[in-house]
Amino acid sequence: MHISILGTDYKGLICAGCLTMRGHRVICVGRADLSLEAGKGRDYTEAPGLDVLMEQGIGTGLLSGTRDLYSAVRETDLTFLCDGDEEQCGTRMFGGLEAVGWLVGKALRGKDGPHVLVLHSRSRPREVLATLLPVLEWSSGRRAGRDIHVEVSTDYLSASSAVLQGAGIPPRRHRAVCGRAEGW
Repeated sequence: MHISILGTDYKGLICAGCLTMRGHRVICVGRADLSLEAGKGRDYTEAPGLDVLMEQGIGTGLLSGTRDLYSAVRETDLTFLCDGDEEQCGTRMFGGLEAVGWLVGKALRGKDGPHVLVLHSRSRPREVLATLLPVLEWSSGRRAGRDIHVEVSTDYLSASSAVLQGAGIPPRRHRAVCGRAEGW
């Protein structure tokens, strides 16, 4: 699968590394040309193993980075918005949830076929969807549940165990709350 990830904090990079480890092609969208260089030279003591995942993804050619949100969304089937705590998280990086909805929607307007959008957030799914959906639908010209599918994953994972969990090593405890656009 071809996947874009908006947000290059530890959540976005862990997600990217774990997905490439499973054979998916991932494009990280970040502030700097980086997004891949972010894994090098940064201290990820709270996410052990992240540097190895990044190196492997880059080495296999499955992981790339860009600043071009429009191309990344158009070239992929699934987009993750990673709303973390750090300064470089997806929604804060692009000016808030409404701004991200607008930008992703504009990119989708020029794309054929359906698209899946997943937002990792610490906010309540209903609140996220109430903010995101109107802007996304208006700017894309698409309808949620028909040609764009939106999911919200409320994240309770700790950074220290996320790499292990992404690699398939069972967590000591795991809680996830999900919401979706259809029927909310």
